Parts: sequence; C-alpha cells; structure tokens
Amino acid sequence: MKRLLMVSALAVGLASPFAVAQFKDPSTVMISNTQGGFQGPSAVDNVTISDAKTMRDDSYIALEGKITKHLRKDKYLFTDGTDEIVVEIDKDKWRGVIITPNDTVRLEGEIDAGRGGKVEIDVDRIQLAK
Repeated sequence: MKRLLMVSALAVGLASPFAVAQFKDPSTVMISNTQGGFQGPSAVDNVTISDAKTMRDDSYIALEGKITKHLRKDKYLFTDGTDEIVVEIDKDKWRGVIITPNDTVRLEGEIDAGRGGKVEIDVDRIQLAK
C-alpha cells in the first residue's frame, strides 16, 4: 500500500509541471498551427541576402522576400529584390501554408555556409509577410 501511495505521489509530482505548462499565458508561447501564441515583433532582425552571405555559419536571421522557384527536393530560390539565395525548407516547416511567387514571405533560419563560400539558409519558420 505504501509503495502504491509513493508511486501515485511521484506520478502526480511529475505531472504537475506539465499540467501547469498547459495553462501558461499564451502571449509567452511560440505560434504553431495547433496552439495560440504570441504574435508580434521577433528578436530576430531582418537582414538582406547580401548581408546574409557575409555572416558567420549558424547565425540566426530573418529575410523578407519572395520564393521564386522550386529547384529540387527541399531547395528553393529566394529573392529579396536585390539578390538571390538558395533556401532549404523541410516539408514540416510549411505547416499548411500555400506560397506562390507573388507572395512576400518572412523566413527565419540559420546561415548554412558550405565549402567554397556557398551560402544557403536552413529555414526554421516561414510565414506570409504583413
């Protein structure tokens, strides 16, 4: 009986942080398609593609512009109107958003500087620009 009581108390103790996490103030949580969250300015500043090409590998950035072409698999050509860069957008990052070459989007992601100076952006988040 004591063992059952201890296991029950442990289970309640472990579950309580998760129960509290479900009822956090929604303004402090990232937006996803299944939950509400904060919608407003990001700590990530927009940069130009020219700037992005000179930044350190793994720098986290945001770009605004248009996806102009699907190149292959998860690679797309992106332009900010002054330059072009290849961006990698995995299937799960689209989250049901349909984008055309006429849509202006905001991409957030990391610089992926490869050998030979080739720079791409590994996109973590995509949304229509406002």
